[in-house]
Amino acid sequence: MESQRIKMVLIVRSRWRTIRNYVTIFLFCSAIHLQGQNLADLLPSQDELPGWTLQSQTVMNGDELYMLINGGADIYHEYGFSRVASALFSDPGQNVIRAEIYEMIDEGAAYGVYSINHIKASWTGEFGKQSTVSDDFIAFWKSRYYVILSWKSKKNGGKPLLGQLAAIIDGEISTSGDIPGILKLCSAQAGTSNKVYLRGNLGLSNFYYIDYRNPFNFKEAMAFSREDYHVILLEYTNSTESFENMQSARQSLSENKRFTDLTNTYQGFSSKDNKGNRIVVRQENRYLILLVGLSPDAPLPAKMEEISLEIDNLNH
Repeated sequence: MESQRIKMVLIVRSRWRTIRNYVTIFLFCSAIHLQGQNLADLLPSQDELPGWTLQSQTVMNGDELYMLINGGADIYHEYGFSRVASALFSDPGQNVIRAEIYEMIDEGAAYGVYSINHIKASWTGEFGKQSTVSDDFIAFWKSRYYVILSWKSKKNGGKPLLGQLAAIIDGEISTSGDIPGILKLCSAQAGTSNKVYLRGNLGLSNFYYIDYRNPFNFKEAMAFSREDYHVILLEYTNSTESFENMQSARQSLSENKRFTDLTNTYQGFSSKDNKGNRIVVRQENRYLILLVGLSPDAPLPAKMEEISLEIDNLNH
């Protein structure tokens, strides 16, 4: 009996070690996947850029970002910053190009920092998922990465040299990524306007300033501008949460001297900011719709009805 008991213990221990090894391998592989690609591998090699010289290269993470972006790092952390690779290249014409590859926690964060940094620029599909291309810089997002290339010093040559570097980095990023789901709303109302993805009050303040605090207490939002109005769509977990945050935001605006003429409206409220722009807020299911009129003739009532109808149709 004793020998059988010992044998059973040994079998259990063996099976437990096997399971533990599988779990260890799984966690190790998951960790590699979550970290994404090696940032240094995304930078071009000397073989890919004959005649170019890599002058310097560094990888930073966490609060080290403040050393690279003095005063501008907070919004990257709001979206979800992982690390950044920064490098200087000199091309055959002795131009010096700065390359920065920001790895964010997910593709939504990468889209977010791209969109907030290039709100008013023309977006193209030339590089990555979406890109902004000019003579002075190229920026694009793809998967979990936001990439920006710019001249540190420019002596000869032009955009094709930046484009050559951008094309190589674009090709090194192995996955494409998708836009956040909330951005797929309001397509008809947005038209060709650039849609900005927000994950906090810093991003919102860069688009339209309400308060240094987060009066709407949101974690995810989408915004875009037309000629005479802004649209901000805030998403919550459920209709109870959206209603409660609308009520607390109403109270916050009533105590803010920047806003006047606070009035109850259908499923929401309206107000005026200190520039005389009319603001209308409405709850529609788990969303809050915020419209800001930039001119007296802004068609806020009609646009509010269109957006409300689209959201209402999602639930039927």
